[in-house]
Amino acid sequence: MDMFEEARALQGTLRMCGMSQGQIAKKLGVSQSYIANKLRLLKFSSRMQERIKEYGLCERQARALLRLRDERLQSCALTQMEGRHLTVAESEALVESLMEKEEIRAPKPPDLDRGFASCLSLLRLYGTVTEHRVTEAEGEVTFLVRMLR
Repeated sequence: MDMFEEARALQGTLRMCGMSQGQIAKKLGVSQSYIANKLRLLKFSSRMQERIKEYGLCERQARALLRLRDERLQSCALTQMEGRHLTVAESEALVESLMEKEEIRAPKPPDLDRGFASCLSLLRLYGTVTEHRVTEAEGEVTFLVRMLR
């Protein structure tokens, strides 16, 4: 039984028995996180599951791929893992570097720019805007506006 078949079996058991992950884990003598990690594998599309099995990735490498939200990026990373015969640690480092690039490329929603521009226009009615800046870090957007009265 491969990792995906095991995950599907656990999912079926959860549905059939109406038990929680913790209850199933206790019956199987494993941790709840073991069950949760298995079930997370089912987030892959069927095509990605087939490729992961075909390339012989281990479960930790597969779970590392799940950190990438975009399936195209997952596919690219998978190809690199297989082609370069990466270890688990190297695979995790590859995913980490791709995540950093993904964050850099993630565009702000256009509504955010329009909203900020509208706010600046209103603030200019009340005084002189001397500086304005938008910064993004760790999923947070910060607006800084300095003005004279």
